[in-house]
Amino acid sequence: MFKSTVLLSIADVMTVTGYKRARAGSIVAKVNAYTEKQGFITPRRGCCYLKAFAKLTGLSKPEILEALNREEVTE
Repeated sequence: MFKSTVLLSIADVMTVTGYKRARAGSIVAKVNAYTEKQGFITPRRGCCYLKAFAKLTGLSKPEILEALNREEVTE
């Protein structure tokens, strides 16, 4: 199954942060509010952009992908 390096689901946020589903869902909602405030379209329900998540949490994209056991696609 394809694992996105652009979007994070609530389950992904749970894995990276160690929080339970309710708190992770709250974080996704805050990231999406930030994304919308910046003038971008928000992704489907229950997902957020990895780049916005990284900016708000202070983590780097490679750190997040490593925690999720995903590799960054370089084309």
